[in-house]
Amino acid sequence: MRPNRTAFDEQWGTETEKIVWLTNPASKNFIHGVRYEACSPSACRWAIENAHVDLSQCYFVDVGSGKGRPLLIASKYPFQRLIGIEYSARLCRQARANLAAACIPSESFEIFCSDAADFEFTAHDTFAYLHNPFDREILGQVLNRLHDLTQTHRLIVAYEGPQREHLVLCPWLSQVGTGPDMFLFAGALGAQLPSGMVDPIAS
Repeated sequence: MRPNRTAFDEQWGTETEKIVWLTNPASKNFIHGVRYEACSPSACRWAIENAHVDLSQCYFVDVGSGKGRPLLIASKYPFQRLIGIEYSARLCRQARANLAAACIPSESFEIFCSDAADFEFTAHDTFAYLHNPFDREILGQVLNRLHDLTQTHRLIVAYEGPQREHLVLCPWLSQVGTGPDMFLFAGALGAQLPSGMVDPIAS
């Protein structure tokens, strides 16, 4: 049993810990989603600190942002902008409330209440954070959209969850680091998929 309020939430004045099982039952992709469960702060910090990129040139994009814990952690680093993508309106409201409670300036972040499978990523150097947000079907669609970014911009993907082998199969991603339950991948700038090929997990 997890406590209702952890040291993290005590420090930030937030509520990010409680598990949420039914996130958005009305969504067509609900069956592909995973319950909301807070990320490990140490794993998130490890990923950011071992990305070896200029964070000031990157957007931090939390895909499946839930209650916003990774966004809170990322706010302590010099990211250009913080972006959360979450298909549950309830969790989006909680994330905004948490960021406000932590006194994160409203102009520094944006929470998009959107299905990640439909989200168009901003053409910008991107640090994409995924804490086990969904199954391989949606993961494949999201990775295809992230692949589009690599044609012109730098991409780092931090992944925490059971689907790591599917990222390894992507011919345009290279694993560049392994931490505490966390894996870092870098997108090859300008990498093209072979003619007629799609990413393996999206097929």
